[in-house]
Amino acid sequence: MRRLFVLSIPTLALLLAPTPSEAAPWVQASPATFNDTLQAWSTKVELADIDGNGWVDILFANVGGYQAGTEDSYWYNQAFLNMDGTFVDKSFEVFGPDANDPDSPSLDTGRVIKAYDFDGDGNLDIFVGTTWSTTSRLYMGEGGGVFTEVSETNLPQTLHSIGDAEIADVDGDGDFDIMITDWGDAPVGQVNSPGGVTRLWLNDGGGVFTDVTEDAMPQINVNWSWELEFIDVDNDWDVDVLISCRSCAGGGFLFENNGGTFVNATPGNLPQKVGSVDYEVMDLNGDDYVDVVTLGDGDGGGEGFRNRILINNKNGGFTDESASYWPPLENTPSYDYMAAFLDPNADRKPDLILGAFSEWANRLMTYSGASYSGDPDPWPATNTDGVYALAVGDLNNDTKIDVVVAQGENYNKNRVFLGDEAAEDTAKPVIQNHVFEGMWTIGETINIHARIHDNKSPNKDHDWTEVVFEYALNDDDIEVNAMTAPLSWYGEYLWRGDFLVPDADKIKYRICAEDAAHNRECTPVQETMIEDPNETESATDSMTDSNTDSMTDSNTDSMTATDSNTATDSASATDSASATDSASATDSASASATDSASASASASATESDSATASASASVTDSNTDSNTDSDSATTGGFMLDDDGCGCSATNPSNGALTGLGLLALLGLRRRRRQ
Repeated sequence: MRRLFVLSIPTLALLLAPTPSEAAPWVQASPATFNDTLQAWSTKVELADIDGNGWVDILFANVGGYQAGTEDSYWYNQAFLNMDGTFVDKSFEVFGPDANDPDSPSLDTGRVIKAYDFDGDGNLDIFVGTTWSTTSRLYMGEGGGVFTEVSETNLPQTLHSIGDAEIADVDGDGDFDIMITDWGDAPVGQVNSPGGVTRLWLNDGGGVFTDVTEDAMPQINVNWSWELEFIDVDNDWDVDVLISCRSCAGGGFLFENNGGTFVNATPGNLPQKVGSVDYEVMDLNGDDYVDVVTLGDGDGGGEGFRNRILINNKNGGFTDESASYWPPLENTPSYDYMAAFLDPNADRKPDLILGAFSEWANRLMTYSGASYSGDPDPWPATNTDGVYALAVGDLNNDTKIDVVVAQGENYNKNRVFLGDEAAEDTAKPVIQNHVFEGMWTIGETINIHARIHDNKSPNKDHDWTEVVFEYALNDDDIEVNAMTAPLSWYGEYLWRGDFLVPDADKIKYRICAEDAAHNRECTPVQETMIEDPNETESATDSMTDSNTDSMTDSNTDSMTATDSNTATDSASATDSASATDSASATDSASASATDSASASASASATESDSATASASASVTDSNTDSNTDSDSATTGGFMLDDDGCGCSATNPSNGALTGLGLLALLGLRRRRRQ
């Protein structure tokens, strides 16, 4: 007889509940943790630790109006400071009072908000790009969450309708510059709307910006751009830029950076489709070239649009490989407005989260390493019908990735989703292509460049514990006695640093990156010898002093010396023997011998028996001897191969010995003639 087991309702519910791997990765934060009571029309969200307390804060840019300004376009932007995992609205304290209402935070038409250190003082500053033909705003951080507005003195006082802004060191001078899209005159986004030129504001290093658009940017009007994205498309270690366009007849734009001046590289390089609203960049196929995900410009129609994946062709452009990397059954038509890369399952692959507009579903696309497949419901059913923007980061310091959504138009309540069911971050950072440029010579500077990311976008300071050039000198163990020099982020996933070569015999070195969860990755250790520029590699000291000896040998060998002694030998010698001896070595000195011997170590001899040292000893012989002895050793400054490895060894003594040996050979030949 079979036994029947009766389960209680709580036990049954527990068994039927989804396991952590099956459950949605994120759950909505409680109102006690985060509560947006303003419910403004938010268009962008920024994550940054603006008060420096070690917890990531949240900034929202707020503005009303879709294709033109409206009566309710002016809102105040929001700053939620993170107090040990609980968010407190400090908008008034951060942005100050409004000029017309001292009891309200300052009002504007903020379309985009960014937090970076623009003046290099170690404190984050805040840039607010405004729209509907207004002037933008800049707040300089004083530390501890205190800010001072400097908009009138530090920003161009020109009226723009900004659609997006991105930050990077565009001209390579070590500070952060600002690039903005300008929608032009309203109404925007219509077929006959004029659009505006993409603008570049250069930083003077102190947080004062100058508009250099006329000289540095293509004079091309872009009709309704929602997105800028810096990308080093050609791996030349500067930032190029992608510009989306919702209403252009062709599609988006690719501008290439040529030393701080941008040129239009779109034709033939950026596959054209109409309607792009967002670009996200990441190396998807592991070839060390960055690829692109585009939103809203794939196939579709009234029921939404598919997205695209453009793979870098390693020749300054892209090919559309959407069908392979994002199959149509997974890439269903939608109204996705923004995406971000992240790694919620800690498998060291860049997954993709998509925030959608209106009734369209938000999605989490998991990357296998070859293609994307989707989870249509990454968080529990809740009203997120107006996702304009999203950002990802660890908000509560539990090493799990969280998500913030900025909502507008359809539904205006911003939300935070905590990654309670996401995996803890145990994945190491990714260090891709990297170079060491320069001479490993004492006192010289090595320029270091690397592409480093943590499978998320965008890169932010709070994502990292350290990114460094790590080294040890002479026989020190790099695992025990390593010293470090910091690398700095300057756009896309690019890092750089300058390293002054120290006074040592050799150096071991590598690049290391440690993320906020303390996962650490390093490149393989490389080792090279360091050259000393003060060491002279010549045979001078062993051959001559300040005297200048010259020997002239004709058929009647005669010797002349400037030491006041003169000797004449009437003996005649004729040598018709012919011989060729050759030897070569790679050495720190060079020696060559040509008929009958030549040494440049620095010693040289040119037959007629001639030896020239750097102390000016020379011999000239007019005999018709056809002897040719060639001993050569060549070296130069240390050069790096593609992997940053110096593959030449140095030995300063061999060249001098070669020169002395050649001079001895001359003496033997002369004695034979006598």
